[in-house]
Amino acid sequence: MIIVGLFLIHLAVFVATFAFIEWLFGWLGVATITEAVLTFIAAFGAAAAICVLMANRRGGLIVAVAIIAFWAFLIFGDAPAAAINILALSAAALVAATAVALVESFIVRRGAVRNPR
Repeated sequence: MIIVGLFLIHLAVFVATFAFIEWLFGWLGVATITEAVLTFIAAFGAAAAICVLMANRRGGLIVAVAIIAFWAFLIFGDAPAAAINILALSAAALVAATAVALVESFIVRRGAVRNPR
């Protein structure tokens, strides 16, 4: 039963990924080169921010940004102009949260160096 459940989960992820890729290709077809480059830069920055946040146990922030971005896409649509703004704001939120997490980790490490136990 577990194998069937894992298969169904992987099948659902595959279908969702395929649908997203089809949507992304359709969206990039009407976007300008500048918008496409900025979108990919934002995506790479968001991926780096997600790695840092997960390493610092701040996964809830990632979920919150994803939910807000999802609803923003539903409310404002997926037109290139609106999508660029939504993605830029999502990336900015992730970068701000990453900066806070990094500063907190540096402060904790600095305090541990000053007060060895």
